[in-house]
Amino acid sequence: MTPDDDILSGGSQYSQARPNVIFEAGWFVGRLGIQHACLLMKEGMAVHSDIDGISRIHFRDNVEEKVLEIQQKLQAAGLVS
Repeated sequence: MTPDDDILSGGSQYSQARPNVIFEAGWFVGRLGIQHACLLMKEGMAVHSDIDGISRIHFRDNVEEKVLEIQQKLQAAGLVS
């Protein structure tokens, strides 16, 4: 998830992912279960309360910063060796 949309609401401004990305995250949680979902999120984004319980890996500039952490999550899930 990257902060692609700037939102102005109630006098405050924040950045969030595109609505289709948020929807797709919910689809994966529904399909795989919350324990098998993990979001890659750029730092500085607002997190919707309805996806707050999903595991997240935050990155600053590029998701490549977190390759080792992603690999560890995949190994823990038994998806890679």
